[in-house]
Amino acid sequence: MKRMPWKEQYSVGVKEIDRQHRGLLDIINQINDSFEKKDKWQSTSAIIDSLIHYAYNHFATEERYMIEVEYPELSRHIGLHLTFIRKVFLMSEKYNQKGLAMQKEILAYLTSWYSSHVLEVDRKYMSSMVKKGIK
Repeated sequence: MKRMPWKEQYSVGVKEIDRQHRGLLDIINQINDSFEKKDKWQSTSAIIDSLIHYAYNHFATEERYMIEVEYPELSRHIGLHLTFIRKVFLMSEKYNQKGLAMQKEILAYLTSWYSSHVLEVDRKYMSSMVKKGIK
């Protein structure tokens, strides 16, 4: 699968969140790259674990901003974050059991989620951030 490049359309206009979105994309690309390595099983599993931790911290940052601006869809957004963490954790467990058979499923989910979450879900809070002057 091809690496996903950063696109300006992924920007939500908040420097810290954009930096973290780039970090998420970098980890997804590392997972993609790890499938080409000789020790792919161990390296991929470790990178998926780092994705879970990174995403958890990133979601906490986003949610902190949403609380600050009193974002009306905060509860729904938190639910989506929890669903992502749970899904990636379960996929990681399957990967540890089934190995390479899970590669395509993991990458398909992550790349689809990244695009749809950042471009559709996260963009919804942009106007709330702008109104409060958060950049």
